[in-house]
Formats: sequence, C-alpha cells, structure tokens
Amino acid sequence: MTADPGLAGRTAEVEHLGRALQAAASGVPCALVAHCEAGVGKTHLVRETCRVSGLRVLWGSCVRFGSASVPFAPIAGAPRDWLDQAEPTERDQVLAGLDDLSSLLPQLGGAETSDTGRLIPLVDLLLNRIAAATPTVLVVDDLQWADMASLDVLAYLIAGFRDQRLAVVTTCRDEDRGEGHPLHGWLADLRRMPFFEELRLKRLDLEDTGTQIANLLHRPKDLELAARVQELSDGNPYLTELLIRDLPSPQAFPATVPDALRETLLSTWHRLSDESRQLTRILAVSGRPTPVALLRRVAAEHGVDANRVTGCLVEAEVGGVIQSAPDGSPWFRHPLLAEVLYDDVWAAPIHATYVRVLE
Repeated sequence: MTADPGLAGRTAEVEHLGRALQAAASGVPCALVAHCEAGVGKTHLVRETCRVSGLRVLWGSCVRFGSASVPFAPIAGAPRDWLDQAEPTERDQVLAGLDDLSSLLPQLGGAETSDTGRLIPLVDLLLNRIAAATPTVLVVDDLQWADMASLDVLAYLIAGFRDQRLAVVTTCRDEDRGEGHPLHGWLADLRRMPFFEELRLKRLDLEDTGTQIANLLHRPKDLELAARVQELSDGNPYLTELLIRDLPSPQAFPATVPDALRETLLSTWHRLSDESRQLTRILAVSGRPTPVALLRRVAAEHGVDANRVTGCLVEAEVGGVIQSAPDGSPWFRHPLLAEVLYDDVWAAPIHATYVRVLE
C-alpha cells in the first residue's frame, strides 16, 4: 500500500490509470473520466499518477462562475506551461500557422478570432502537435463546470483519436450535474467512442480509512480511531483528513466538529436558496431519513411553502447536500452535516411540530 495518504485504498485505480497512460505513450490514445463526489480524491489520484507517468502533463482547471461564461477556459490554461518551457525549435514547429489562437493564448501575439468553429480544429491541431513531439496527457479538472466550447474541443479531439501518443483525462464531480446539465449528453455521446472509458471512485471502507489515518499521522494503524472517524466522515478521504488534522493523539479526538471541516461541509449548503437551506435545517432536526409527506407538513409550519418542498429537495440533491435513503426518504449525503445544521438551529419548536404531526 502506498504511503501517500491521498492514495490510500486506491491501488486498483492507480494501476488502471497508469496502464492507460502507458498505452497512450506507445501510441494507443485514451480518454478517461474519473467520477466521484467531492473530497473522495479524484484530483489527487490523477495528479499523482500523471506526475510519475513520464508523459508531458498539460493541466487545465474548470472554475465555477456565476453569471459569467468564459469559453475555452480550461483548454486555454492547459498549454501555458508548455509555452513557457518548450524549446524554441519545438515551439516554432508546433505553432506554425496557428496565429489565430492568440484569442486564447495572448502570448502568441498574432491575429485573434472569436469564431468558435475556427478555433476548435486549431486547438485540436495544437494539442496533437504537442503530443507528436512528446507523449502527452491533457488533464481537465472539474469537468462539471466546463463551458460548452471546452466540451466541444474535447469531443472533437477524442473523436479524432487514431494512433496519437495522447491521453485525455478529466475529473468530474457527481454533484452539480442536475437535470438538463450538458455533461449528461456529452458523456452519452463519448461512451460510443472506442477510446473512451470511465473510472468511478467510491468512498473508503474502514480498513482503507485506517490506512489513510496511519499514513497521515505516521503511526501504526488504529482501527478503533478509524472506526470513530469513519462514523463521522463516512469514508470521504477529505473529510477524514480534516477530522484528524493536527490531532495530537488518538485520545484527543475532537468533541466538536473542527472549524475547517464545518466550513467544508457548509460550503455547498450555502449555495442553496434560502428556502432550501431552511428545509435542510428542518430535515436535520428529524435526526434520520424522513418521508417527504411528513417533511412537507412540518416544513409548512416553519417557513417553507409546502408546494415547494419537492423542488427544494431536488435543488439540495443536485447540489450534493442530500441524497435518497434506500426507502426513498431524503437524508444528508454527509450525515455529519446534519449535526452541524442541528447545532445552529433552535430545534425545540421544530421537534414539537414533528411530535404533533406524528401523533
């Protein structure tokens, strides 16, 4: 097992991605999407596996914007390190005839064009030329926030795979991909292509959480401590790390949720509408997965329109705050968030409403 805490329990995934990258280096291109919820470790897995692969790595990150939309944002970011580091001869050969890319790469200093149809094949040509000079992996992180122009470039690039020494690796959160999200159609189209595959990362089990903690603390594995952490983090490696960060000893396990973990848990919650946040507070007070009919009746007496409960639940699920329990009742994706919300709400009146409605 690797001593890298971020790769605990990921031996199979590291080997899978490593084989795909080595095949690409020998002329069998690949496109791979790594899926998981936030904090499970997709970015770290990809970064570390690419780092030791021997391939040139072009890294582009998608960023969540509000009302703004920046075409080609991650694609434009990916070649910047290459532009800074490439030898003059290679740079001249790769960039020959690509002056129109100045609209994406101002460093080129040539003519600019806003014609997306013109830019897509030029970006494709740029990336293929870079890979022809040196085996290359293009990484696009957080694909769920990608703009449509970047998705079009990736689809165009992957559709043109033949014998390039090129891998395209993307990471994608399970959250933030609600009904109608363009990524659903994009993935459906890519699944029909021969060089495309997906890698799904799950939460860690108790044994692997114990390994992660041992690696973080540089101590032998302590399954009793791991069980306490697992109960709170539910196997999410990032939440586990926040729980035991700066832990002086297993006996000093924090009695309250650490501030950093609290802020992380609330980060997605804060993006919900006021009404959806109130509904999740009411759900937290219930202490368990709660039938929608019951939740609707209680919520109606505490600031949530009963007719909007279903919509609020959908918003919270798409945002990664809640999920459906086996019986279909809503509950929190990370149960620790219920504890955090419960601590911040005046629970007594809501408890009283639950009791009265149940009676």
